[in-house]
Amino acid sequence: MVFGNITALHLPRAGSAGSSLWGTDVRKVLDAPEATSDSATKTSHGTGGGSTTRNVDPYSTSTSVSGTKGLFGWAVDPTDMGSVTGALRFYPAGDHTSRLVLGHDGAVGGTATVYVYAYRVASAAAGRTRTLLGSTSASVSLPALSGEVVANIALTLPEIVFQPDETIQWMYEVAATGTVITGHVLTFYTGTRSGTEIRITTPELGVLANTAGTAAGTGAASGDAAIVLGTAGTAAGAGAATGEGASNAGTVGSAAGSVAVLASGSSVAGVVGTASGSSDATGSGSAVIGTVGTVEIGAGGSEAPTFHPLFIFDD
Repeated sequence: MVFGNITALHLPRAGSAGSSLWGTDVRKVLDAPEATSDSATKTSHGTGGGSTTRNVDPYSTSTSVSGTKGLFGWAVDPTDMGSVTGALRFYPAGDHTSRLVLGHDGAVGGTATVYVYAYRVASAAAGRTRTLLGSTSASVSLPALSGEVVANIALTLPEIVFQPDETIQWMYEVAATGTVITGHVLTFYTGTRSGTEIRITTPELGVLANTAGTAAGTGAASGDAAIVLGTAGTAAGAGAATGEGASNAGTVGSAAGSVAVLASGSSVAGVVGTASGSSDATGSGSAVIGTVGTVEIGAGGSEAPTFHPLFIFDD
């Protein structure tokens, strides 16, 4: 399922991470946190007195550091990224902050250095090669008595546009001093540990797309179009409607509605025509020689009737 326009990538527990996507061991991230944590990811720094650097190998205990970067870590599954022609996924420029929970087995406090790397991962057709986008590091104080620490490490990256089937990957390394006799092991938790979601907070993962909107109708109409991951929407509107009504001599015509109404009536030899409506109404009447006609104009009007007698004089 393609991720929405999210702002966090969550490092899952082993049971939710799937199999390796590429490299030696690269697992997928999720778009939502898990309720519990996993402590299977560890780095072992031996019994020597000096500092050693170890890969963070998902859900394993690492005892070495790889000479080739990008072989381990977590990534957005290309299917979840969903970058396709016409709807490319992208990150605006900004900080990508890893919120990590680290623990260790030391009886006393110590210091560790965490290195963070971000890679663009090429399409399957290009062999899933990794290109470094940026890296950073931070010093982390490990508390005494096997305590845990929350580390927030920000990596500033430029805008990133992912071509079809490309994605992003994260890799971590930890440098720490070994402990004589007992050795020194650090735990790199995944999931949610003591209420802390282990995740990478990012600028919004959006969509760059060519959008088009259309509107059709016989009158004024407006249309809105939106595109989401390669789909397009259109809107069509209807135009204005008209109505007409008429009355003839000796009949009554009426019309109701929100449009204009034109009614006409005529009276012949004492016959009266009327017209009424919810909007404009026009009435007309005529009288034949020697007769008296009356015309009433308007629906429920207050005007008094007007008489127009006609006299004929014989010389």
